[in-house]
Amino acid sequence: MAKPFKGTVIALSGTFEFPQVKQASALDKCHIVTLDWLLESNDNKLKKAEKNYLIGDVDDQKDSTAQKAAAPATASDKKRTASAAVDGVQRPSKKKRNEQKTEQKTEEKKIHVPVDEACKDSAGYDVVIDADGVIWDASLKLTSSSNNNNKFYRIQLLKSKTKQNSYSTWTRWGRVGEVGASAILGPTDFESAKKTFEKKFRDKSGLAWKDRLDDPKPGKYSFVERDYEEDDPDAEEARASKKNKKKPDEDDHPAPESKLAKPIQEVVSLIFNQEYALNALQELNFDANKLPLGKLSKRTLQTGFQALKDLSELLNDASLAASKYQQPLATALETLSNRYFTIIPHAFGRARPPVISHSSMLK
Repeated sequence: MAKPFKGTVIALSGTFEFPQVKQASALDKCHIVTLDWLLESNDNKLKKAEKNYLIGDVDDQKDSTAQKAAAPATASDKKRTASAAVDGVQRPSKKKRNEQKTEQKTEEKKIHVPVDEACKDSAGYDVVIDADGVIWDASLKLTSSSNNNNKFYRIQLLKSKTKQNSYSTWTRWGRVGEVGASAILGPTDFESAKKTFEKKFRDKSGLAWKDRLDDPKPGKYSFVERDYEEDDPDAEEARASKKNKKKPDEDDHPAPESKLAKPIQEVVSLIFNQEYALNALQELNFDANKLPLGKLSKRTLQTGFQALKDLSELLNDASLAASKYQQPLATALETLSNRYFTIIPHAFGRARPPVISHSSMLK
């Protein structure tokens, strides 16, 4: 067992108490880290230090975690990814959530925040992006199979293109897949429109706008993080060209043969395949770029994929309903199904949102 793991880094999503994990953690040169290590290393094109991402029961890892937890919280610590778990589902520790929190903000990449398509005078407005880069656009979602709910609520803070200091709050609500009803409140000044936006958001989600990335409240709408980045073929081509361009000190020698055991090579290759989660979701017969509430962020898609993994785990081991979720099996299956369909909006028409109660429904 020791030899294959020597000098390796294994990334896991979730917490695993299997004996093999504990055995691997005891090895000097084997690091058990969270999936965040892989994602952030890949995004930054630079291997991150494993010590900041360690998981497991090893004493020094616990000490490291305790030291980090004792650090004073900052304002950014109060933000978290919008793809949050819904009621009744066991969530990651607060520390881990804080490490992953980011706001729905603009970045250096080219983005486009469209005015809601149902707004008749959409050409006359722009969605407000404030000085801090916060996008004042809220897509809210609530799914409950037992209550036959599959609802959305859209809120946007709009600025007039033709009138100075003229702002309005746009709202639209209904069943996912339908246009629904809408209203526009205003015009008024920025502060008044901002207060209207914040009140609408709190009424529907139970959260203040500044806390929109916190865990959703029971029976309330969940904030769904969207991706506003525009597809840029030129940028993709430039990145591909840069990737294929050799550095001056590079030679034509082939890459060294891996000394890892074949099963570990396969696992690592699978983990580093960025398209895996997206392809798995596409196999469920929908295009992630053409969802009912718009294009979703990468983290939202990953969280949706994790919800499917949780469902698969529960279907394979019914005892987890009581041990992990403290619910009867039927209730736990509905809770996880509601969670998935909240994170990844689907249009079911007037039909009741299904409960994923059999493994065949995951294929």
